[in-house]
Amino acid sequence: MSILALLKKSVQFEKLATFFRECSECESEVSNIEVVKNRDPLLKQLSDLKSYDERVDLAKEHFEHLGTGSSRSIFRISEELILKVAINDKGLAQVITEARPEAQCACSNNIIAFDPNGRWSISRFTNNITEKDFKKLTGMGFKAFSSALYYKLNNETDDRKPKDYEEIEQNTFFKCMSELAFKLDLLSGDLSKVSSYGEMNGKVLVRDTGFSKEVWRKLYKKDTSSSSAS
Repeated sequence: MSILALLKKSVQFEKLATFFRECSECESEVSNIEVVKNRDPLLKQLSDLKSYDERVDLAKEHFEHLGTGSSRSIFRISEELILKVAINDKGLAQVITEARPEAQCACSNNIIAFDPNGRWSISRFTNNITEKDFKKLTGMGFKAFSSALYYKLNNETDDRKPKDYEEIEQNTFFKCMSELAFKLDLLSGDLSKVSSYGEMNGKVLVRDTGFSKEVWRKLYKKDTSSSSAS
């Protein structure tokens, strides 16, 4: 079964994360998950390769390379789908965070399929947007949205309450984003960059939801401390 044949079935389930595993058993604590045996040879090879570089090189052989961030390389599989491949331990952790069932919601670019060890994930392609696009599609200025979200995530304890906060707080997209951020315990850093959002079918979706406080503590804090000490 090809990647596209398998995923065309999966994309019908907007809130359903699909695991690819060698076995077909699901851990009892995981709910609302469809566990599918990985029969696609390329995806299986991506999971079986031990090296980050080998996995990235394999993806480059088959797909259009869109770019590389601090933790993952992004590839376009088709007009509709993208592949994220972890390039370090941070990438593994972020894939796992983004694939959590509670991360799949109306305002996020939901995961369609992923490696259970976090080596890769597949989601839908979203168009880049500007701050002007963001305001047109959500009704909020991006800077005002970012300030209000930061204020909300800090439990509204900041003395400087953003302008029009009460109005922004009632916005549908803002409500969804703040709920998502609380559920995953996300840091506001990535959420305050317009590049972290994209457009699909006239809706704004957050592209990256893997940078949680837990991921930062385990994998980024040490790097920051080492840099400060040197």
